Amino acid sequence: MGGIKNAAGKPVLLKMIAAIQQNKDYLGEVDGLIGDGDHGMNMNKGFTLFGECIADAGVSFSGGLEQLGNLLFSQIGGSMGPIYGTIFMDMAGAGSKFEVIGLAEFTAMIEAGLKGLCGIVDAKPGDKTLVDTLSPALDALKAAEGRNFSTALEDMKTAAAAGRDSTKAMIARFGRSSRLGERSRGVLDAGAVSCCIILTAMADGLIEQMEQREDRRGTIIIGCDNAAVSMKNMLIKFLDARGVIVEDLGCGSAGDPANYPAVARRVCEAIIASGYRKRGILVCGTGIGMCMAANKFKGIRAAVCHDNFSAERSVLSNNGNVLCMGERVIGHELAKKIVGEWISLEFRDGPSTPKVQEIFAIEAATMK
Repeated sequence: MGGIKNAAGKPVLLKMIAAIQQNKDYLGEVDGLIGDGDHGMNMNKGFTLFGECIADAGVSFSGGLEQLGNLLFSQIGGSMGPIYGTIFMDMAGAGSKFEVIGLAEFTAMIEAGLKGLCGIVDAKPGDKTLVDTLSPALDALKAAEGRNFSTALEDMKTAAAAGRDSTKAMIARFGRSSRLGERSRGVLDAGAVSCCIILTAMADGLIEQMEQREDRRGTIIIGCDNAAVSMKNMLIKFLDARGVIVEDLGCGSAGDPANYPAVARRVCEAIIASGYRKRGILVCGTGIGMCMAANKFKGIRAAVCHDNFSAERSVLSNNGNVLCMGERVIGHELAKKIVGEWISLEFRDGPSTPKVQEIFAIEAATMK
């Protein structure tokens, strides 16, 4: 899982700008072997102008891509201006409706960009163009469906690099280099190279933002049985909108046969594997079964909370790290208030510390 708020995407855009600026000369060298040699200069001009436009402005990820695409389309010469302009504007169009950019949303944006590109050029994989980078990158994202977003982005980077490198053995089918025929073989395609640079910068920027977001707000691992899928899905959206990283460990649907002890086990083992850095939310019909199962794991302090005061005291008095609730006991609006209270609190040393230490002592003596 994982993602960033669309509105907080400016650092990703800045990462893209810096990557093109840093590789300006290299792109020119690659292009100069079988092309005009101006690819680096034109790309640098466009991205630098974009950087100046957003330097003192707030901009979302999709909004910035729209602005960048328009700028490249209207002000950059050669074929790359319209090509990248189309890609970025179509990505922006697909992303404009998303509040949070996660794996599914980013995949949809990349797919829209590739579809837009194929609408203006006939290039296919194997034609020695940036399609040879963009297409396998999209395939990698689709293959990673359901996995962690950061892992999927690393897979995308690997696929993009492999696609870029594959163009070296190809004969150019488009652009000025296509006139060279066999002589175009043995050289990387400049568009494939710049596309790989951009995708890599996007991925690195997204991963950095997710890591910073996790540092700020922590990670919540969430799970439910098939009686509470609706509440779990609602809480994921609620937490995402508040900048909290959420890892969803199921159930995925009302037809999922997993019982609450199995889901509680998944969540608790993931919390333990994180060194107890992450916390958990478990939801079933009443919250009671999840709580009983969770408290069988060493280091887990789970509490059923159906009001704000209980949620507050479970953290401040008991150093609780797993919140349990019941879909059949409380409504979604109250659940949001309880979770909002719970994530805002942190246990601190005080009068409750000796009591919590007694819990640790009992645990150490009875859980071998």
